[in-house]
Amino acid sequence: MSEAELMGNAGGALTKGSLPPRGAPVRFGDFTLDLDGCSLSNTNGGDIPLTQSEFALLREFIRHPGRVLSRGYLLDALAGKRPDPFDRSIDMLVGRLRRKIEPDAKPPRLIVTVPGEGYKFAAPIRVEAPKLSSESATLRPAASLPNKHEPPRLSMVVLPQSEW
Repeated sequence: MSEAELMGNAGGALTKGSLPPRGAPVRFGDFTLDLDGCSLSNTNGGDIPLTQSEFALLREFIRHPGRVLSRGYLLDALAGKRPDPFDRSIDMLVGRLRRKIEPDAKPPRLIVTVPGEGYKFAAPIRVEAPKLSSESATLRPAASLPNKHEPPRLSMVVLPQSEW
C-alpha cells in the first residue's frame, strides 16, 4: 500500500503498526470506523454491531494495512495465546467479521485469505482529521486524556533497603 493511500485529510501518514490520531475516523469501503467510540457504521449511518473480539480484529487489521497477518500473530495479539496448529478460533472470527462487512464473502475483497500464511486487509484506508468539540478542547488538553481502551500504565519504584 502506498503512502498516498495511507494519508488522510489530516495531512499525517498512518504508518504501519500505528493507529490514527485520537478522534480521527477511519474510512474503508462503505464503512467508517470510530476507534475511540468502538463503533463501525456504514455510509447510511447505520451501526454495524461488532463483538469486542471482532472490533479488536478489525483494529489489528487497520494497524497493519496491506500486510499479511498470520493466524499465530492474530491469536497472540487478540487473546495473548500461543498459536496451536489446531486452533481455528481466528478463522471463525474472520468469518464472522467478513459476514458483517463484506457484501459477498465469496470472494472476499476486504479481508483476503493468503493460503498458508494468514489474512490481509486489502481495502484502501482513509483517515480524516480528528473532530474536536470546543467543549473537550477547553476542559483538558488532548494529550492528558486517558485512553479508555488501553490498560492503565503501571509503574513500580524500587527503594533502597534501609538498615535497621
